[in-house]
Amino acid sequence: MTDRTVNIPAYFVGHWVEISNAAGAPKGTWRIASVNAKTATLVANGTETVNVQPGDKWQGVYRFDTMRTPNGEPVTSVDPIRLGVDGVVNLQGPTTSGQYLELFTPITGTIVTVTGNVSLPSITATTLTVKTGATLTAPRNNTTPVALQLNISG
Repeated sequence: MTDRTVNIPAYFVGHWVEISNAAGAPKGTWRIASVNAKTATLVANGTETVNVQPGDKWQGVYRFDTMRTPNGEPVTSVDPIRLGVDGVVNLQGPTTSGQYLELFTPITGTIVTVTGNVSLPSITATTLTVKTGATLTAPRNNTTPVALQLNISG
């Protein structure tokens, strides 16, 4: 799976990786089942076939069912953050004025629900529910105007 010159650390077992082809097109997201020196074995999601070829690219990915920041801490990562199980995404921000669950990457899901104060660049979903009293906004940027992009098909 890799052309690493050093062994893959054993603590990668259980973590998720996203694989894309050499051109950058996504192939899938899988969990690492085992590591043996420079080889990582991936677990299929159901009955699919894991198809990784020489030249494919991989990177770690963080997956969460729900994301909440009770005190409005910003969430940043060099690896992608993916939310939701089976397309259901719950974003729970703080309710204190001026504090936000602040994400800097777009969110994609089937059903997205927002409670509290949430700030992110875009949401793509079939259904979006912003609960009573919740605030949904784009992240602050002091240099250029920003707009919240909503792509809701339902």
